[in-house]
Amino acid sequence: MEIKRIGSLELASMIILFQLGSSIVLGMGMEAGKDAWIAIGISTLIGIAIHFCYIALYRAGGASKTFTNILQEAFSRPLGIFLAGLYYLYFLYLAARVTADFAFFINEVLLWSVRAWVIKLSILLLVAYVCYLGIETLGRSSEALTLMMISFLLLVIVSMFFLEEFDLNNLRPILENGYSPIIKAVFPTLITFPFGEVIVFLCYYQYVKSFPSFQKHGWLAVLISGFILMVISILNIGFLTAELAKFFIFPFMKTIEHINF
Repeated sequence: MEIKRIGSLELASMIILFQLGSSIVLGMGMEAGKDAWIAIGISTLIGIAIHFCYIALYRAGGASKTFTNILQEAFSRPLGIFLAGLYYLYFLYLAARVTADFAFFINEVLLWSVRAWVIKLSILLLVAYVCYLGIETLGRSSEALTLMMISFLLLVIVSMFFLEEFDLNNLRPILENGYSPIIKAVFPTLITFPFGEVIVFLCYYQYVKSFPSFQKHGWLAVLISGFILMVISILNIGFLTAELAKFFIFPFMKTIEHINF
């Protein structure tokens, strides 16, 4: 049976979409107040280090092996299967939480009259259909969707930086309350969400056509998504102020409302 393969760029696109996901609309790192963008920047660098740790873990386990096989060889078969089961439950939890976040966002912002369970069911049916089509379809779709998303975000970001309502002074003074709020925002919140959750892609490494190429350039996916989140954080604070942004469930949506073509 032929094993389906995806390109390095397709996997990188999947990582970018995964890390941005609901992180775009949610206020990331607002525990740090005006320095939220610094907390996100630090978390991005740590996220890159975590990414290389996952790469090293996969290489140590042996190329082309599944995540379950790596755990079994590392911890013996019974314990490896048990740990794999725990990871699968963790992946299921992530999927359920992201589905709930998107359903709540759509219900609150776009489709007020539609019941939440209808939105969740629609998302799950779409996910099931993509899984049925296979990983190659998922990779190609991710590549196209990443290009569309980044193009849209660049248009929004460039437009907003030239609006009069944007005040860079809202980000000053830097480190007004010292390093403590930044550390609290980074550990453990920003480390685990969204950067630490990239551990799910250990299950996809075996499908990459040229893993050495991904090993060299895959970290750029983490850098791109982290940079976008940092810029969005700057925009949120620049438009809403840190004090006001904390009170919005979806601060970026309130920021976008300032655009008037």
